[in-house]
Amino acid sequence: MSDSNQYREDDYLKCELYSGIPDDSGFYKFENEGKFYFSFIENSKVILRSEGYGSESGRDNGIASVSKNMILEEQYVTKQLSDGHWVLSLKAANHQEIARSCGCASEAEAKAYLPSERKKHSDELLRLASVSTAAAHAAGDKESTSSVNEEDDYMICREYEEKYEAGKADSNGMISFQHENTGKFYFAWVNAKGDVILRSEGYPTAGARDNGIESVVKNREIPERFKVEEKRGVYYLVLKAGNHQEIGRSCPKNSEDELWALIKKEEAPAIAPAAIVAPVAAAAAAVVSTPAPAAKQPADKDDDYLACADYKGFTVSDKANNIAFFKHNNGQFYFVVYHKGSVRLRSEGFKTPQQRDQELKGVIKYLNDEKRYEHIEKSGYRIKVLKDTTGRELGRTCPEKIGAPVASAPIVATVAAAAPVVASIAQEVKKEPVAPVTRPAPVVVDKPGFNWWWLLPLLLLIPLFFWWKSCNSAKVETATVSSQGTEVTTPVVADTLVKEEPVVAETAAPAKEVAPAPDCNLHWILFDFDKFNIRSDANNELQTMAKILKENPNYKGVLKAHTDARGTDQYNQVLSENRARAAKDVLVASGIDAGRIQTSASSESAPIAKNTDDDSGRHFNRRVELFVQDATGKEVCKSIPPAVPSELKGN
Repeated sequence: MSDSNQYREDDYLKCELYSGIPDDSGFYKFENEGKFYFSFIENSKVILRSEGYGSESGRDNGIASVSKNMILEEQYVTKQLSDGHWVLSLKAANHQEIARSCGCASEAEAKAYLPSERKKHSDELLRLASVSTAAAHAAGDKESTSSVNEEDDYMICREYEEKYEAGKADSNGMISFQHENTGKFYFAWVNAKGDVILRSEGYPTAGARDNGIESVVKNREIPERFKVEEKRGVYYLVLKAGNHQEIGRSCPKNSEDELWALIKKEEAPAIAPAAIVAPVAAAAAAVVSTPAPAAKQPADKDDDYLACADYKGFTVSDKANNIAFFKHNNGQFYFVVYHKGSVRLRSEGFKTPQQRDQELKGVIKYLNDEKRYEHIEKSGYRIKVLKDTTGRELGRTCPEKIGAPVASAPIVATVAAAAPVVASIAQEVKKEPVAPVTRPAPVVVDKPGFNWWWLLPLLLLIPLFFWWKSCNSAKVETATVSSQGTEVTTPVVADTLVKEEPVVAETAAPAKEVAPAPDCNLHWILFDFDKFNIRSDANNELQTMAKILKENPNYKGVLKAHTDARGTDQYNQVLSENRARAAKDVLVASGIDAGRIQTSASSESAPIAKNTDDDSGRHFNRRVELFVQDATGKEVCKSIPPAVPSELKGN
């Protein structure tokens, strides 16, 4: 069909089949006729599409290759196919095509898929959106006549979700922020778990943004102001003001039911007055004809946790805080905090790793604050519950027997007394099954005239046995057997619940394990004149940085961007912001949470070399400085500037 095997269109599907809801990294994965495909989607538009792979693992390798190369402008070429259409082709380092755009009518249209061109288009839409929004607020009830595509005025949902912090939403369920790269002001209406219900466009000022919040709070009480829109197979819930101006939009969902379900998961006391939630529910009923199911009764909070045994034995990822992460076979994501090999604090299950990691921020913040713990007592056992300043639960310890000694001494109880307690706690503390108890046969003495003196050596061995058991951190019960008035104690292995090694209340917070500093050097990355695309040498350095951050989840990356002195300060400020964002995008595409990356832009204000007339000195100033810091803000990697010749140093 085509003039080259490399560009044959037969291995690609029709472009409309690549549309769908992408994951947090922007990739949409699907299967078609036994082959596995993916696409990269930005602002609901297919940017790149893949050929078919024979396995899911092959497709995942393809995604990894595209993620690595897609931010490198030099890896793209345009090509005209035999049918006359043009595509933008993405190549790997070995020059093999790994993805391509949809077919375009011209080469210029295909080049519009380049990262730099998409960035220019996005910036222009943001500028027009600011003008449109400002005009709408100035006009009051007059309807805006802006022809800007409303969907393009919003940031992707991940940008709003990353700004959510537990307990930080106001009484109306709103979070507000200024974006670090665009400089615009945004807000989002969120539920108690941080799911975005409605997101805002960018506002030029904080005051305009606050007016937008007031408008949403006012209009969400009116069912008629909500509308469902379908675009390219996905659905959005849109809220409009009385002048028909759109004032908020949901994230894309697969069906209308998912939109209303998001609202129905709202917990009025946590984020908004009941008067707000009721009209929203009414709006759902007005648009969706299917009757809503009756609300479930709240489940026992214990049901949100796994049994303590399920949290044991995972590899610690966050060594500074002694935290491990895992995905359970129920499909949910968990974390666990260890202390000397025992479960110190366990988490509930989360639908996504992002929700889990967001919750973990509060856990790390309050973990060692004893004032943030409450106690629940059930059937002779105590569970400590960690809560944030709003009273929201963050995690629980394992069950701890009330009155248990602080030291690792054996727990002593009679078998008769232990049995009902264990049975009771298995009933009360859900998901803590009572395992069969294996006990050695007791020594029974029932002959008249028995010479008891030979038991003395055995009795002397019992303290040694208990000492050995305590050294091995095992809990032991003692069974009492009476014979001819003589009490004989025999070691008994404790039940599963007693062996859970619960976290015992401590008088002082345990010292954190100090993670060894990684052996790492990070060289600052440089840019071509008036460019912010990432060069291949810079990409290699950023991949090294991403690897360090992946291996140390409590570390954060810091990116400080600069320009040379050519051009106005205002222009260079935007250029330095774009360089910081481009570097951040590489890290995010490599799997680093955007919230762990801090950026700053200094325009031309901090040169490290003379801004010479030629490029000999100036090119050192076109840079992004790379830093890695631990949780305290201390630098843990050597940040290496370029080697500026002595005659070019200074400004």
